[in-house]
Amino acid sequence: EYDSLSFLRELWGEDFSKIYQSYEEAVSATAGEVLTYNGQMIDALFHKASADNTRNMGEEYPWLASVESDDQLCDGYLTIVDFSPEKLVEAVNAIDGARQVSEEGIGSKIQIINRADGPYVTAVQIDQQIFSGEEIAGALQLGSTAFSFEAGSERIRVISNGIGHGFGLSQTGAARMAEEGKSRQEILSYYYPGTEITPRY
Repeated sequence: EYDSLSFLRELWGEDFSKIYQSYEEAVSATAGEVLTYNGQMIDALFHKASADNTRNMGEEYPWLASVESDDQLCDGYLTIVDFSPEKLVEAVNAIDGARQVSEEGIGSKIQIINRADGPYVTAVQIDQQIFSGEEIAGALQLGSTAFSFEAGSERIRVISNGIGHGFGLSQTGAARMAEEGKSRQEILSYYYPGTEITPRY
């Protein structure tokens, strides 16, 4: 049986009591409040750290718009991983539905063909196959879809910026705004444009 408190104790270690108390205080302070857009409750997506800006999810979710967020000082923001051609091909070939990619000359067969909201990769071509940014980030265990490739003669370097999907509130940016004295309404209005905190009846 899953015990969430045991998991959190292990995750937070000696900071468990302090962090858990801050969560309890936040829940108590916001009891009976919801975040709405045009009177409707929203899906308030969030992530650890954006790659210089958050992502736009499109017209259907106007509160998930792209806003600047300087998160570069977050631990783990920049990840650099070197792959041998063999290991990279093995990871790509494990993607569901992938046709087998050839290892020969793989470094020259990788091309990012589309990005959204600045650095976020939405499409990658590898050896005549198209993969989504999410598929490649998942296969290579990257922290974000904001990545790039540097192909050498024997290794392929993958550089990733940010942590998480990039939609909605950046936890790193929100923490920085709170330290600057911004209210929760100001923070939420910034990361979820057009929203407001309203009572829930």
